[in-house]
Amino acid sequence: GNDHQIYPDGLAKRLPAGSRLIFQIHYTPNGKATSDQTQLGLRFTEKPPVHAVLNRGIANHRISIPANNNNHLETASLTVPRDLELLAMMPHMHVRGKAFRFELVSPNGVRSLLLDVPQYDFNWQLEYRLAEPLRITAGSRIELSAWYDNSSDNPANPDPTKTVRWGQQTTEEMMLGYIEFVHQDEKLLTEDDTSSPPPAAADQARYRRLMRLMFDRVDKDRNGIVSKAELPSPLLYRRMDVNQDGVVNRDDLVESLSNRPEAQ
Repeated sequence: GNDHQIYPDGLAKRLPAGSRLIFQIHYTPNGKATSDQTQLGLRFTEKPPVHAVLNRGIANHRISIPANNNNHLETASLTVPRDLELLAMMPHMHVRGKAFRFELVSPNGVRSLLLDVPQYDFNWQLEYRLAEPLRITAGSRIELSAWYDNSSDNPANPDPTKTVRWGQQTTEEMMLGYIEFVHQDEKLLTEDDTSSPPPAAADQARYRRLMRLMFDRVDKDRNGIVSKAELPSPLLYRRMDVNQDGVVNRDDLVESLSNRPEAQ
């Protein structure tokens, strides 16, 4: 249902030179051969942007939706580590998805509604863009609530007798809410900005912050170590465990990934 997005002056998504674009496309067999052609259109900014548009997925990989339940609730949350300006939100579930909600809890406990999708439709996965960016302060918490209909009342349900968990297939489920934002306090480098660090150093610092956020997201018990049980992908775990000792330490992960050759 989404068409395209062109950002206003001063905002852009960063696409580093030499990057590969990887498409993840879900196809479900229907009994006969067919073909498809995927296209991507890019519009480049005519002048250097001031801020980079960033994306973050907030997920719950441990969902378990009971059989024959028509209103099962799952939750996920993110504590915002830095001040940001929220631009857009997008909920993602599969065919048992029923409703989705984004809420904001301020550091002093005040709760407010960001987005409410009372009738989620897998066939129309829309991005919801704010009319004006919303300033969110560090320490605030973005809470997601997702409801599922895993009963025979749901005509799209492939099997209401099955307990459903996280998975890539449409017959499985996901609980994932994307946020799009900018850091107003972090301006991009320009050619005449002699007070800023060189691009390579800035990229390294930005990537290290990203890796720390990713690590904190999967370190569910907050013990500073990611176990195999906390990471759903065995392949990704093997990649993180660079010294093959069966332990993924937070600092080791950040250093090993941020110092990879392509990040230089």
